[in-house]
Amino acid sequence: MAGTGTNVRDPSIAYFAGKFWVAYTWGVYWTTDLVNFHHLVLPRIEAGTNNWAPEWVVDGDNVYLLASAGSYEIWDSKADYQGLLVSV
Repeated sequence: MAGTGTNVRDPSIAYFAGKFWVAYTWGVYWTTDLVNFHHLVLPRIEAGTNNWAPEWVVDGDNVYLLASAGSYEIWDSKADYQGLLVSV
């Protein structure tokens, strides 16, 4: 994504509290002008897990990032994906 130096996969974009929030697999940027992006540090995900397609959930004055993570690909018979909800 221009302005971040990052390959942004599976983006989810929300407008909340005067900022555009861009979530991707696995990270978040925010911007007020869609030109200058700021990286938001998220809780560390255990090494070896796969993370997919985060989505924003806005609930009144609160915003959350919903993502899924696991050790095996989702189509693998050993898939152990779990949902993660992070308050931003």
